[in-house]
Amino acid sequence: MKIFEGCLLVSDLDGSFFGSGTSLPQRNLDAVRYFMDNGGLFTIATGRSITAAKKIAKDIPKNVPAILFNGAMLYDFASDRVLYDVGIETPNAKNLVVQTNKQFPQTQCVIFHERKLYCTTHDYQTPIADSLCMKSIYEPDVEKIAFPWYKVLFGGKPDELLTVLDFLRDMKIPDLVCLQSSSVLLEVLRSDVNKGTGLVRLAQMLQVPLCNTFALGDYYNDEQMLKTAGHSFLPQNAVEDLKHLGIVVCDHTLGAVADVVERIEQMLESEKK
Repeated sequence: MKIFEGCLLVSDLDGSFFGSGTSLPQRNLDAVRYFMDNGGLFTIATGRSITAAKKIAKDIPKNVPAILFNGAMLYDFASDRVLYDVGIETPNAKNLVVQTNKQFPQTQCVIFHERKLYCTTHDYQTPIADSLCMKSIYEPDVEKIAFPWYKVLFGGKPDELLTVLDFLRDMKIPDLVCLQSSSVLLEVLRSDVNKGTGLVRLAQMLQVPLCNTFALGDYYNDEQMLKTAGHSFLPQNAVEDLKHLGIVVCDHTLGAVADVVERIEQMLESEKK
C-alpha cells in the first residue's frame, strides 16, 4: 500500500498554493506530484469560475475534481464536465444587487453564470476583470440576468468594502451569505454553500472519510473548509484570527503545500509506529 493512499488533500489557490501573485513555487509542484505518485488524491478549492480556473491552474497537477465557485460546483478538468452544481435562484439576490448598486455606485458588481460573467456597473475596472480571466457582459438591469447565479462579487477599495460588507449583512437575507475572499473582494453565495460543503460532497464522491481529508487555506472563504477537514493547515501569511483552526506552516511564497505534504507524511509514519 502506498503511503498516501486514501488521503485527499485540497488546497486554496491565492495565498496558499500560489507564491507571489499567481506564480507556482516549484517546491509545491514537486510535492504534489510526489503526493499523487504515492497514492494521494489532490485538487484545488477556489472561488474562481471554470474559465478562470482552467487558465490559472492549468499547470497545477491534480487527479480528482476541483471545488469551484467557493463550493457551488465540482468540476472535472480531465473530462471538462460539471459533476455537481448548486446556484443562487432566489429573487432576494436581485434585490440585494439593486440595493447595493444604488447605495454604493462606486463599487463594481459582477454576477457569475457557469461560463459567463455579467457586470452590472459601468466602471468595471481592468485589474479585477483580468484576475477573473473572463470577458464581462455589461448588463445594468439585473432582471435580465437569468438564474442560476453561482455567486455575486463586489470589488473595490478595502475601506469601502468593509462598509459594503456591513450593509450586506444588515440586510439579513436568510438564504444568502456574504464573505470576504480578499481585502478588495466580497462574495455573495447561497447560505448553504461554502468550500466546506464542497469538500464534504467531493469526499463522499471519492469515498474518502472526512478523517482522511487535509485542507490548506489562508482567508475567510476557506474557514468552513478548514473547520470541516479532518486535518487543517494554514500558511504563515493567513489571517491571524483563523490560525487557531489548524497547523501553521511556512509562508505561501516558500511552498506551503510542500510543507503540508511533509507534515502529512510525518503523521502517517508516526501512526505506523
